[in-house]
Amino acid sequence: MSFVLISSCVSYDMPVIYHKNFSPGTNDKLRFDGCYIQRMQGKNVKPVFLYANGSACVAETQIDSNLVSVPDAAVYSWGNYKVNADTIIVERFYKEEAGSNFNRILMRGVIGKDRIDWNLRTFHRSKPDTVSYTSHFKYAYAKPDSTKNWTRTREQYNR
Repeated sequence: MSFVLISSCVSYDMPVIYHKNFSPGTNDKLRFDGCYIQRMQGKNVKPVFLYANGSACVAETQIDSNLVSVPDAAVYSWGNYKVNADTIIVERFYKEEAGSNFNRILMRGVIGKDRIDWNLRTFHRSKPDTVSYTSHFKYAYAKPDSTKNWTRTREQYNR
């Protein structure tokens, strides 16, 4: 008789910008009283929520731009951001659809008045890709609760 042991475990990419004594940096043009939205097809958007404590939340699900809050069924990826002068880097962790791995996505952009012009994106451990799109600020969009940012509570991210 032989046995086959199949193990299922969750793996997490290690953070690049977040650590125990993390400080997000500041920029006077960065706003926290709403979200930054990227227009998708039709009236759909993908919001990016930023919080003063450095947390970042990106809706992976396209949202109807006429809504004033993100539906409970929306899929989020949580992470953190770092600001240096007018540059912002958002590091978030996205759960694979067909697996249990959390892959790191880095997005780099330039902060402008009521917008972020994104110019670089790195998925998982691949080489950076040049991108060119803008997320515009939308005031008073209801935000997900930042205490759900699980990257702040994982022991391996707080060393």
